[in-house]
Amino acid sequence: MAEEQDSRYHLRPAQNLHNHIVSSQYPNSSRRISFLHPAYRRFNNVLFRMFAVDSPEGGLHHATARIACAIIAGNRWDGFFSRTPTGLPIDAADDDLLTDAEYYFIVPSAVSSTPAAIPNVNASPSTAVSSTHDSAPYMYPVVPGFKEWMFPHDDLPTTWKEVEIHGSSGGRLGSDAVALRDISCRMTAYGEGCDNSHLCPLTEMLWYQENRMDQYGDLNRGGRQGINDPSNIMLLRTDLHRAWDKMQFVHTPKRSSTGRLEFVSHVLVYSKELGDLYHNARLHRLGVARECLFARFAWTIFPLLSGFLQQGHDRYLLRANSDTSELVSADECFRCGDSWKPANQRTSRPPSPAKRPRADAGIDEELEDDGGPAAKCARQALNTDLSKLIRTSELTTEGKSYPQREIPGLNTSQSTINGSNHPDSTQFLDEWAKERATIEGLYKSALAAERARSDPDGRWRKHMETEQQWVDEILEHGGGVDAREMSRFMRAWGQDTADDEQRACCIGLLECECNSRM
Repeated sequence: MAEEQDSRYHLRPAQNLHNHIVSSQYPNSSRRISFLHPAYRRFNNVLFRMFAVDSPEGGLHHATARIACAIIAGNRWDGFFSRTPTGLPIDAADDDLLTDAEYYFIVPSAVSSTPAAIPNVNASPSTAVSSTHDSAPYMYPVVPGFKEWMFPHDDLPTTWKEVEIHGSSGGRLGSDAVALRDISCRMTAYGEGCDNSHLCPLTEMLWYQENRMDQYGDLNRGGRQGINDPSNIMLLRTDLHRAWDKMQFVHTPKRSSTGRLEFVSHVLVYSKELGDLYHNARLHRLGVARECLFARFAWTIFPLLSGFLQQGHDRYLLRANSDTSELVSADECFRCGDSWKPANQRTSRPPSPAKRPRADAGIDEELEDDGGPAAKCARQALNTDLSKLIRTSELTTEGKSYPQREIPGLNTSQSTINGSNHPDSTQFLDEWAKERATIEGLYKSALAAERARSDPDGRWRKHMETEQQWVDEILEHGGGVDAREMSRFMRAWGQDTADDEQRACCIGLLECECNSRM
């Protein structure tokens, strides 16, 4: 059909995808590469996975993946990839591509801590290795989240130190300083519809302060604006700002064909349009601090670790302000894996390691399946002694009484801890912590009483112990289960789901198309 024409104006055709998108060589593949911890047993050792989108054949930039693993291991830049848990480093330069389906990330043990000085908590007795054995994989701890991560001042990875980055805002003050410096979106050069986008997010202000990131602020002002300093902000188009905050891509240095290191966008999700437009695309001139950009890289990487933390196993973790690791329970690890999510998206609890069938469940399953203490207190219909306890007119803790529905933190009319109406936020938090402990105690007492009533002879407990032994044998010896045993296995493993076969294939118990791609 011929284009419409008018003597007064000209109508253009409806807009389609640009040719450079339609003809792009961005890999149209969902292939991912798995990065494994060498000291945990099979099916329990996947730290995280990344899409292999740096080549049409399905390769991943070596340095980007290695630095991501090193951050999670506590800034261990001496770590390397190997094809076996105790093997030698792979023969690959920083800018080579990773093409295998999986790699072990190995960290040399410190002099003060031999490889197995920390025992392998998930090793079977038959495979446990003496702490003095040279071939024992080092059970290095992982940092569970961005809030626990310590910024590596004066110790950035080599490529991050070498990549060129440009000047500051020239000492300009006010909200226009970033716009005057950047002029346009740093990814697209669009001048309209752009946002001031924080590298270290505003939600991480406490982390920013505790890690003294203000030292990288604009030298002309001595970093007086803190997290709102222009060194921590750049212009991004609004839609890209939103995708950035959803952790769909990062910015990282990669080397061009001329050998020059430049900042590019690296897409972390499977998105044809986002990948075709921006993956490995150079950024325009940057005026931010490289340290803040590195903090953003780490902030985006840590949520990839949530699957590792939420598998229902104890883990060795490296917490903030600590140089030593600690063995952390599965429940606590599960909460760490949720810490990056907004409060309304967090999972209330880890999957129960052994849940009875729902038809047999009593108050214990009701309590476990609902939200945290605040949500539980608001419930009105529990037909148990617990409801009577919670519906009492007052709760008393160490001589201080709160009427029902006026417990701090449970009523939206209460002043927030950051509000100007609250005279002492520290005292407020202390008092609320005591009230939470009281409520938790009431629930635990009621739960114990109900379990004693519903299973007086311990038959259900003994049955689930037998089931757990069966599951452990399957996982320990690497065996599989057939379709008839699938529901039994998944229930005993604490994964109550209608899609048992799909979940089992994803942990390697069944072979399927999903499992073959990973």
